[in-house]
Amino acid sequence: MTAISYDGPDGMPRGSVFGLSDDSRSLRELWLYQGAWSYYDHGLCPSGATLIIGPGSSLATAQVVGPADVHVVASGSDGNLWLRSTLNNHGWNWQNLGNPGWSRPRVPILVAHSSGSSTRIHVFVPAWVGRSVHLFERYADRGTNGYTWASWKDWGSSPTGEPFNLTGGVTWHPRGIMNIDMFGVTDHDSNDCHGGKLAMFYWDGGAWHWSYPEIVPSGFSCEAAQTMSVAAIDSSTMMRAGVYLEDVSGGIWEYASTNGFAWGWHLMQ
Repeated sequence: MTAISYDGPDGMPRGSVFGLSDDSRSLRELWLYQGAWSYYDHGLCPSGATLIIGPGSSLATAQVVGPADVHVVASGSDGNLWLRSTLNNHGWNWQNLGNPGWSRPRVPILVAHSSGSSTRIHVFVPAWVGRSVHLFERYADRGTNGYTWASWKDWGSSPTGEPFNLTGGVTWHPRGIMNIDMFGVTDHDSNDCHGGKLAMFYWDGGAWHWSYPEIVPSGFSCEAAQTMSVAAIDSSTMMRAGVYLEDVSGGIWEYASTNGFAWGWHLMQ
């Protein structure tokens, strides 16, 4: 399930929650407008594949204040990545973003930022290549009539080679420099005890980098954790980005930074 907020065609705020049908083939939406919820069934993707989405799989962007472009990305059982999107919140379309050579994609996420006078959206998806999980990226720039997509880029596997998933990402501007930080966790073992390390892939204003997967410092023999959400405060008065995880005892941890390069763990409860 994934949720966003945005401005509709009439300039009024809206909220949308996207999920899948019981058979995971149909994309469903609940959207909030002027205090009332409505339901919309987006139906099957063109191939009829079963789909996978996650918390970071939707995004709303706008060139200026006004109607938003809304995007939902899903991994298909047919091996392709499928995008469901609308321009200026008018009309919906399916688009096949393809398969650059992976065998099976995992949960995809979306992030966005300004690029010159335009908006750029990025799709990131971990996917199996042989016996390892690689991170793939494809981005698109907003033009007058829609988005122009670049080719897929393979960023390889995590520094330890462990399989991983991504939960979400944020764009923020510490020290006036655009940073994009994406987080997830490595796979848990069969006992749900080991693995679950924090995985991070980020843009530091000049290049993309991997961080070495970190264990939540809970002190438990079972160190596996699960990411819950990612958030950022990006304002002139406060700057902070963080990812929130739950350890095996139910403790909530934050891994956060206020400057983009010094990150630290905090036990919240």
